[in-house]
Amino acid sequence: MVYEPCSCHNLFVMKKHLSFQWTVAVAFVLVTLSASSQTEIEGCTYFYACNYNPEATVHIDICEWQSCLGCTYFGAANYNDEALIFDGSCILDFSPYAANGDLNDDGIINFGDLMPFLGMFGATCDWTVTPDECPTWEPSTDNCTSIYACNYNPEATIDDGSCVFEGCGGCTWPCADNYDPCARWEDETCQFLLSSNGCIPIGQSACNADFNHNGSIETGDLLILLSLYGSLLI
Repeated sequence: MVYEPCSCHNLFVMKKHLSFQWTVAVAFVLVTLSASSQTEIEGCTYFYACNYNPEATVHIDICEWQSCLGCTYFGAANYNDEALIFDGSCILDFSPYAANGDLNDDGIINFGDLMPFLGMFGATCDWTVTPDECPTWEPSTDNCTSIYACNYNPEATIDDGSCVFEGCGGCTWPCADNYDPCARWEDETCQFLLSSNGCIPIGQSACNADFNHNGSIETGDLLILLSLYGSLLI
């Protein structure tokens, strides 16, 4: 039997090949272990939702939009610091009369204002403002069920996480001077000018005495007027 001498070059190539195979195998195992160690967290990934979960990595259709509705304007009488979504319920001093109680506009709150107030006592006032329709809005074909989303689809039944909120925020208060009927969610930028805003009902004189804007002239309004009695307006 004749033994042929071993080729050192072939041995080196074989070792190098085996070493590369082991390196690839170890790398694959490490990547697999790393991927499996990252636990996926299911939840609502929409930042505007009441139950938004910033730690969620997988969106599931559990977002809800009702439990955090309220008045989000800091200067309003019924401001709710726990509210996240504006619902249009804020009570502001829309009327110049409601702002100071001077019903006869003589510069002082006194008996002269009490008499017209008593004449309005028991009357009702409708502060309802009908929002305009957005002339450019078209329903989306995405599986987005949130009415606050830019790509809201009223026909969608299951939300797949495709809702988009960036780019369609604005003033959603119909009586504000900068009201945007195309805004999908309230960004708290509304501005009100007492001389022109649509929150002051036209032709409803009783609204001048509805200081708390609850829709009726009652004892609560009288108490507000009496608390201002004797005030001089400059």
